[in-house]
Amino acid sequence: MKYALLFFALLISFAASAQKKPTKAEMDKMMKQAMEMSKRMNSATSQKNTARPDISSVPKRPLTQREVAKHLQSEIVHLKKQVDTSLLRNIQQMNVSSAGEGNTGLDNAAAARFYSGSMQEAIFMQIRACQKDTNDLLGLNNLAAMYNLTGQEIKALPLLRTLAARLPANNIVLNNLGQCYMGLGLRDSALLYLKKCITTEPHHPEANNTAAVIALARGNSEAAGRYLENSLKGAFTFSAAKQYKDLYPDRPVGRFVRPRTRFPDYFNENKYHLPPQCESVDSVQIVKQLHKDFERRMEQLIEKYDALKSMEEQIAEKELKDAVKVTMTTYKPIKTRPFTISAGFMLMDYAMELGQGAESFNRHLMNREAEIDSLKEEFRRRTDHSISCEQRTYLADLYMKKAAIIRRDIQAKRLRVEKEVFNETSYWGYLAGVNGHNANAAFYGAVIKYLNALENMSETWYLSGCDETYSTPALNNFDDEARSLPDCPIDINIPFIIGNMELNCKNFTLKIGAGITASSSSEEESGSGVEAGAFFTYEKDFESRESTMSVGISLGFEKGKGGLSGGAGAGEAIYIAFDEDNHVMDAGLKFSANAQASARFDTGQKYLSTGNEEAIRAKAEFGYKIGINSGWTFTDPDASFEGFGKEYHYQPQHP
Repeated sequence: MKYALLFFALLISFAASAQKKPTKAEMDKMMKQAMEMSKRMNSATSQKNTARPDISSVPKRPLTQREVAKHLQSEIVHLKKQVDTSLLRNIQQMNVSSAGEGNTGLDNAAAARFYSGSMQEAIFMQIRACQKDTNDLLGLNNLAAMYNLTGQEIKALPLLRTLAARLPANNIVLNNLGQCYMGLGLRDSALLYLKKCITTEPHHPEANNTAAVIALARGNSEAAGRYLENSLKGAFTFSAAKQYKDLYPDRPVGRFVRPRTRFPDYFNENKYHLPPQCESVDSVQIVKQLHKDFERRMEQLIEKYDALKSMEEQIAEKELKDAVKVTMTTYKPIKTRPFTISAGFMLMDYAMELGQGAESFNRHLMNREAEIDSLKEEFRRRTDHSISCEQRTYLADLYMKKAAIIRRDIQAKRLRVEKEVFNETSYWGYLAGVNGHNANAAFYGAVIKYLNALENMSETWYLSGCDETYSTPALNNFDDEARSLPDCPIDINIPFIIGNMELNCKNFTLKIGAGITASSSSEEESGSGVEAGAFFTYEKDFESRESTMSVGISLGFEKGKGGLSGGAGAGEAIYIAFDEDNHVMDAGLKFSANAQASARFDTGQKYLSTGNEEAIRAKAEFGYKIGINSGWTFTDPDASFEGFGKEYHYQPQHP
């Protein structure tokens, strides 16, 4: 069983390891080795002894700091017999060179080794890092996670028990401990800690997923279903989706994982209202015209969206052909958009759900249509040539009203289904597109199907009396036009205490930073202060496939007195940039600085209050970047001034 144990510090450590300035060849080699990491993990897990290990020798109580040090030293002695001697010399040199850096240098190196697939060497380095500071809980958690991921849960157990005692509400530790017990075959203990994790984080993906496995093994499918639903609400994983569909083939997965965003109003399916039903002889001509106008407008829109769809399909086809040619010559896989696979799963899942309910729904509609046919036959029998004109008009109005009630019921039920189909297929179909033009074509295809459905639903029953001379001019109250391109429906911005995360179809950005503010105690300088802190940034551009990671520090200063205010800031960061194939493009140092000041005044006039009037504002910016490949580039100093923009507001003041 493969555990997706997240220890976020390893990601940051890997980014920070750019400070060691690895060569481009070394980074290329590391990226290629990372492709085989998952295979090696599975291999290590499959080689475990399938028999339940004896954990009686593992201390049940938390380890003291002295015992942690002794445990780490024992592991070092054991690993020295297995690790290559040349590697031991390199680790020793790194240990000496990072003596003044605490355990950061070895932490970074261990993360890089682990991501490259050299897991035994990574564990050795991580143990050395922990020996520098046996009270480093994050480092100990990373070491335990490495043990779990390589099938050595018996070695992770004493560390995780110690961490759980010191961090009883930490979800990462609780989940790691639960996964550890699961790997050891101790399901009761595993479920105990997984439930603790779920209590504080109800939608934890991995904790819920593993709890579902335990519930299924015990025959409790109802509990397993709840765990899987919560897992999918936390994050979409194919393992959870497959288990859920195996358990409930008739239930859709999309309702758990769909983000709370949707398309902007490029096409509003609620904008188009079906024309009214004919319910009297007197209204036949005007209702006929309304239906005729509606059908003509639907045909115009279908024609426009069909042209847009064809254009996008042609461009998409050309791009795919070019991509296939590149693949055939370079043997690199075709690049797809970030949501293609998961959205394709959702699209197929919804199609299956729709097909399962189609038979009963269509049967209901056919029965209702049969009721209208019965009314038509009954009206034909009752209106022979012997009745008067007034009687025929009365019966026509009566039967059209009866038919209108049934027709509105049919339309309401069909419209509800068609709107749902449009929303699901336009959303998941767009996200499933392998490129932008393919995505646009899928969206337009969903629009065309919806418009065709509306045109098909526009139906009513016309009956005439004795006089059919009444007519009305054509009516057309449609003022909409087909739009050209929809925007990405994913636009997520999640702020948290020390940063924020943004995700859309074009890029992914993660910013983390913690500042410390020291404010002035002077009453005369209210609002003055200094803010400083470290930050980590990761940016991925899905279109260019390029990504950048940077780690640095920033400093800010603000000061205010009376109507004057000002501020200045500076930041310095080490960055590393990767191309679309995750090869290092550039690495180096970035620096930026800025300053601004403003002054406000109050004229003191009796009837014109300008207390918020801004007299003048000035700002300046400067920066530079030093890159291994890009060289030294400057951002030219730029200064600007704005003067005396007055905004008067009438505000009477009484003496």
